[in-house]
Amino acid sequence: MDKEEAKAKVSDLVGGFFSYDRQGKLAGMSEEDTKRAFIEPLFEALGWDVRNPEEVWENRSQAGGKRPDYAFRIDGVVRFFLEAKEAHAELSEPEAWQAINYSYNNSVPWALLTNFRELAIYNANWKAKGSEDSRFLRIEVSDYIGSFDDLWLLSKEGMVSGEMEKKAQRYGRLAREPVTKALYSDLMRWRSMISKSVSKNDPRKKFTKELLDEAVQRFLNRLIFIRTCEDRKIENEQLRAALRQWEGKNNRKLRSYVQEIVSEGFVDTYDSDIFFPHMAGELPVEDDVMAQVLDELYESPSGAQYNFDAINADVLGNIYEQYLATVMREGGSLVERDGKRKEMGIYYTPTYIVDYIVKNTLGELVSKAKTADDLRKITVLDPACGSGSFLIRAFETLREEYAKKNGGDHQMLSENVSKNAHDILTRNIHGVDLDMKAIEIAELNLLLRAATRRGLLPPLSDNIKRGNSLISGTKEEMEGHFGPHWKEKHPFNWETEFKEVMDGGGFDVVVGNPPYVRFDNLNEEERKFLFENYQTAVQKCDIYSFFIERGVSNLKDGASLGFIVSSSWLSQHSFNKLRRFILDTCAVKQIITTPSDTFEDAAVRTVIIILEKTKSASKKENNNVLTGTIDEKGRISNAKRIPQKIYSQHDDNLFVLEWDGEIQKLEQKLVENCKLLDDAAELSFGIMTGDDSKFTYSEKQHPKEDKKVLRGGNVKRYNIVWTGEYVWYDPEMMKKHKETARPGEPARFEAEKIVIKREGAGMITACLDREKYYSIGSTFIVNKKDVEFGLAYLLGLLNSKLINWWYGRRYRTVTQSINSYQKIPIHLASSSEQQPIVKLVEDMLDLNRKLVGMGAIQSSERHGVEEEIKRTDAQIDELVYRLYGIAEEEKKVIEESFAKN
Repeated sequence: MDKEEAKAKVSDLVGGFFSYDRQGKLAGMSEEDTKRAFIEPLFEALGWDVRNPEEVWENRSQAGGKRPDYAFRIDGVVRFFLEAKEAHAELSEPEAWQAINYSYNNSVPWALLTNFRELAIYNANWKAKGSEDSRFLRIEVSDYIGSFDDLWLLSKEGMVSGEMEKKAQRYGRLAREPVTKALYSDLMRWRSMISKSVSKNDPRKKFTKELLDEAVQRFLNRLIFIRTCEDRKIENEQLRAALRQWEGKNNRKLRSYVQEIVSEGFVDTYDSDIFFPHMAGELPVEDDVMAQVLDELYESPSGAQYNFDAINADVLGNIYEQYLATVMREGGSLVERDGKRKEMGIYYTPTYIVDYIVKNTLGELVSKAKTADDLRKITVLDPACGSGSFLIRAFETLREEYAKKNGGDHQMLSENVSKNAHDILTRNIHGVDLDMKAIEIAELNLLLRAATRRGLLPPLSDNIKRGNSLISGTKEEMEGHFGPHWKEKHPFNWETEFKEVMDGGGFDVVVGNPPYVRFDNLNEEERKFLFENYQTAVQKCDIYSFFIERGVSNLKDGASLGFIVSSSWLSQHSFNKLRRFILDTCAVKQIITTPSDTFEDAAVRTVIIILEKTKSASKKENNNVLTGTIDEKGRISNAKRIPQKIYSQHDDNLFVLEWDGEIQKLEQKLVENCKLLDDAAELSFGIMTGDDSKFTYSEKQHPKEDKKVLRGGNVKRYNIVWTGEYVWYDPEMMKKHKETARPGEPARFEAEKIVIKREGAGMITACLDREKYYSIGSTFIVNKKDVEFGLAYLLGLLNSKLINWWYGRRYRTVTQSINSYQKIPIHLASSSEQQPIVKLVEDMLDLNRKLVGMGAIQSSERHGVEEEIKRTDAQIDELVYRLYGIAEEEKKVIEESFAKN
């Protein structure tokens, strides 16, 4: 429906409304009547499919009272909430403010309130003291046609185009702090306040730092659970009532009122570990601190009114993932340690990634289930569950499927919610994490999903467990590997911890976001264990490699794994065993590239990988891999199907995601009549000093041992820009200072050589050094080995478009491995065939030296040199194309690929 058709339909609705008004029918219309007669048809005219719950979800629950009537979604993302009232009712301030706060707490920017007589649009992100401050537009029914452009902002088309956001930006209003940041800030402040208060009032040091941290977390978890139950209207506002009672009497400690709520109202009612006797109930928190925390659980100092029913799992998960990265000091003070986050590989997975992985693994499986009994048999595992985001989405997927198996009757599901939640959490869902804090948070998040009415909650201790997913074995095996203190490794014996599942062949689905931790960062004992127990173990790999191997090993035949991991495994040599393992054991269903900023604080490119474990050789042979790129709305672009056998046949089993049959033939053509660079020359790393801060200087300090040194940043195409840095080249001293130092032999630096910049994301940057520079480990060195090839000839090939195109299709990671350079195909050219390239390379070296000598000042002479460099570079490219026998059409493909980049 286009805009004019929509306008005509709205005009008819307005006419009908006024007709009802004249006849006196509006006064007798209920809210339900108003919704069906006017509000739903209005949004239907604006292009929304109001009968499709995936697009327009209607709240039919009679419980509660804080949830808006409708959520309007595009690609699964809520764009605005709408609260409906009967046609004769006034749009009140409390109702508007409630809708605004619900939207804010759910991280949704827009809230609507309408009785059809008028429609008010509010921006939930604006700083406001009341609903009037948040109001963006107000349209009366008499203006629906005259102000149709404003009304059209709410159309599905308008929401997709973002016109309302663009118009709102022109208002220049200050945004309030997002709920994620506001609640995180408050949570951390409460944690610090309580911890300091306890430390001050604990003279006998009953609470050690570790015990205090654990008790405070349990205490806050209890408060959040209670507040969520209050906002869901399944409990009265007990915390606020306790605060008021204490303020009125003030004859005993406030903490005793809170503990009374726990022991008398929640232990027996919910029967959950979170409320069982714990040191959290004995925290000697001062009354003023406790009062402030309880009060702020309802309204933050920033003005945010918290509705914990509206704060979804994604928001809580993000908050808690940041929470896990903080460390408590003695005395109860907290410090955020980004280092801890990196050390543990903690990065919260965006919702759209979680949704996509769960949909394409568990979602595929549940759609095939015929009965509720079939659903109960499904087992899901996240082996690095963190705060539980993947398990929560799995829970929701299963819960939705239970509803369908009940004939889509949500009321029936509501009546059976305890049984269904119990089945899902005790039969379907399994999680493991090394961090006990993460386990408690995952349990809390899952229990919050299940707590939709008063009643016993399922026990989670048999399904959500602490342990090191990668270290498994019997007591005897663990003692043999790690000695008498083996329990400190928290080994996780899969065969006993999840005995029923493993005896049944394994899990049906494994999902997650494994930690990003370099293999080198583990201690020697752990590295030794992994090398002996994982076939994918290679020096310089990452532990996500072992999580993939463990995940696949824990699957049944025919079951699915979905992970988001670094893209480094696609091409780096240190993951060649992982690639072989995947190809030997799985049909690779999907490899989806994610946006570059998927993880805000992690400088890593990632991919989603979906695998199906199979023993069938024909299934793997005939399988096609879906590749593409996902955006933040979960949509896939540039989708292609690549035969899996291509990867099995590919050199080093590289996974190239931009495959094309004709291009494959072109790549094959490049390697004909060639030697590998590793056979044509000597390749080595630059100096690994072990400690650059000790062995590199900006001025000479050791006249004999100090050498001019290059870093990767000093290496340009056909040019060196030395910045005055020296290396104290004393191999014995380097090794003595640090065992990991690798100074190498000086002869390779003293000779003429090619120096390559190690970082390049699929691009080669190389220069020729005749000045005997030394270089650091951010470079590779190419020394002459075969008299058949001169270094100038090799340099021309390395810097050419053709070789860069070949290289870039295989190796995309920012930091390159030496193995990737070793495989570069060097054409077997005779001396006379090499000579034209050598001459042009020498010209390029001279021209670049001349350009550097001119400094940064622009002049016609400088411009002339720059143009000559471009022409010479193009001539080298042309000679290389001819040398490798590249036809004009093939050349066009290569040139176009550079134009796109």
